[in-house]
Amino acid sequence: MLNMTLPPSPKDVIDDPNKDLAFARSGVYQTIGIHQSVAMMAEGKIPTSFWEWQDYPVMNSDGVCAVRTKRKVKYKGSRRQHRIVSYHVIKSRLVLTKHSLDRFYERSGTTPKSPDYFFQEPTGWVKEATASHVSLQKNLIRTDYLFPFKNGAFLGQFFYQRIGQIEEEYRFDEFGAFLKTNIDVTTLKQVFFARTFVHESMMTDEQKFICYLIESEQFEDASQRLNDMQIRQSLPIPQTVSITQTYGSNDEIDTAC
Repeated sequence: MLNMTLPPSPKDVIDDPNKDLAFARSGVYQTIGIHQSVAMMAEGKIPTSFWEWQDYPVMNSDGVCAVRTKRKVKYKGSRRQHRIVSYHVIKSRLVLTKHSLDRFYERSGTTPKSPDYFFQEPTGWVKEATASHVSLQKNLIRTDYLFPFKNGAFLGQFFYQRIGQIEEEYRFDEFGAFLKTNIDVTTLKQVFFARTFVHESMMTDEQKFICYLIESEQFEDASQRLNDMQIRQSLPIPQTVSITQTYGSNDEIDTAC
């Protein structure tokens, strides 16, 4: 029996058959939650890449992100008779709503892809962006920040997510008993929450130039231009939430985008 304590996490299992079917129609055929994934590690059955679904109450939405795992084995003891199995887990910095996936496949002309296709390393734009999440004068949270991807860009917002580490590690003995993890729930990572996708043919000249700056790793200039750009999509700031956080309601999302 797996005996370990995981930090509190949002709901991570789709328990609505209709929602499960809806995600399957968007190319997400199976999701694995954090608690389920740890149990699968103990059994040695975790895949090397998979979709993780979560409900994000602060975004008033749910989404999926790609996860990569790597298995390593070490032997200890004078006769190397004790086996220690460790799993290294890295989660993508790109979270995708069902709507953003639908728009990506529709507008890019791409057939459904594996989770690894959407995996984004914890480096580059998602790490260096210094987006001003909130427009105080207009009492809005911007949701039109750009994340260049393939032949277009995802539009959405940056937010900070509490995690264990950039690379989480879980260790088990040869019998599958949990030994150790490096999870520290005080660690925060910047994540891009994609709400829709636009093909490059749909972009304004300003959006195209910002994507060029991002792809050229001119992150400071790209951040400044994004913050100065006219707001095209946004959410109202809820009265109950601090304006220093990227929270919002889905009510004002333009689903035609």
